[in-house]
Amino acid sequence: MRILHHREENCGFNSMDHVGSISGIQARGLARICEAILYGKKPQEKRLPDRGSSIIPPLTLQRMQGVSDIVAIDVSPPYLTWTHVTRDNCVLALERVKFLEDKARPHLYAYYDAVQQVLKLLPTASLYVVEQKLQRPKSGEVAHSQSQLTVQAMLVALLSHGKLVQPQVVSVKSSAITNLFDLNVGNERVSGQETLRKLVDEGTLNLQGKLRSAYFKETSINREYLCGVLLLARGFY
Repeated sequence: MRILHHREENCGFNSMDHVGSISGIQARGLARICEAILYGKKPQEKRLPDRGSSIIPPLTLQRMQGVSDIVAIDVSPPYLTWTHVTRDNCVLALERVKFLEDKARPHLYAYYDAVQQVLKLLPTASLYVVEQKLQRPKSGEVAHSQSQLTVQAMLVALLSHGKLVQPQVVSVKSSAITNLFDLNVGNERVSGQETLRKLVDEGTLNLQGKLRSAYFKETSINREYLCGVLLLARGFY
């Protein structure tokens, strides 16, 4: 109101300094007025993402400095998808394997045996990373969600067992990956394949040779899962 009264009494303003010189007007208040004009009545707060809280459990600086490579894993029974990526974003391996039979009984020992077998295929790495997906299963997806959590828990236990350096496995919140790569449309997460293609084409993610060729020859469904672990690895770094 001070600005409006001043304008009515003294006509227009010659500059922003002129506006700022009005008695009782502070720079911060003026900035809020400008933001309200640009963005609406409520100024938009620009907050930097809290990356520390996106990784569970949190990693100490010393642990982070000791990470030279990671294996990013997606658990979607009956398939397991992973990629082995170095700290300088060079992709060493990219795989998607079926580790459970379609008609496998939802039994702990069946899962345990399958996980033990698939662990033999995973590359050795400084750290293993999984995506903490939102657990909002529809009525027909409850069993799949339970299987997913069971297998993930077994992976964490078996990969961590007997290791002096901990943690061996961390999870990254799905929302962190979605926001980092701008994959939200409304309340839905969209495919990241175009985003990944740009990262590969510009050299941000070094996917070369047979791995690159094999990725782009995959079916769209398999490519989506492979894309997911590649973005997870890139997002972690």
